[in-house]
Amino acid sequence: MGLLFCLIPDRAFGDASCKISRLKSLRFFLFRMFNQPDEGDREAEKQNLVMKTVIALQGRSNTGKTETLNWLINKLVEHGMVVTEQDSAASDRLTIGSYRKVNVGVVTQGDPGGKMKEWLDRCMAAECAVIVCACRSKGNTPYDLDETAKPNGYQSVWTTPYFSYWGSMCGGIYLDEVCAENLLHFINRLIDDIEL
Repeated sequence: MGLLFCLIPDRAFGDASCKISRLKSLRFFLFRMFNQPDEGDREAEKQNLVMKTVIALQGRSNTGKTETLNWLINKLVEHGMVVTEQDSAASDRLTIGSYRKVNVGVVTQGDPGGKMKEWLDRCMAAECAVIVCACRSKGNTPYDLDETAKPNGYQSVWTTPYFSYWGSMCGGIYLDEVCAENLLHFINRLIDDIEL
């Protein structure tokens, strides 16, 4: 597929972002073609090729951030995550584990003055390729998150929990659970982007 892109003239792709995408595809194709790793190296390769990402679930207090991330932890474990490290403080949790051969961390603590920065550092020390964390919309927590993520090569993606003033359900569906399912889908897409 990468070689096919090389045969198409540049003007067919338009802007620079398409050219960059084409070069990334070519680089990955050539890497795969000339570097066929044995089975033992595949896990390490996959871990290194996934874009390091921090997904921040940002919102005011009592909008479902912690509950959504607790749902996410349960869903990751249901889908095969092997938990390697856990910690808790009050009602908040840190969970780190291997999910689909990629290290993933979930930090439910996002309040100012809490353990968010410490737990993010622990996720990065554990070489998590994907970290999902709660983050308040005010105070230092957005700054703390970016201050920790950027220097360590993590891309920050910001989203919000599903929230309704009518309650935690819409019909018979828990909003926090649906948001957790969408976060799991996003994590799977980040991992699926690299096919080994």
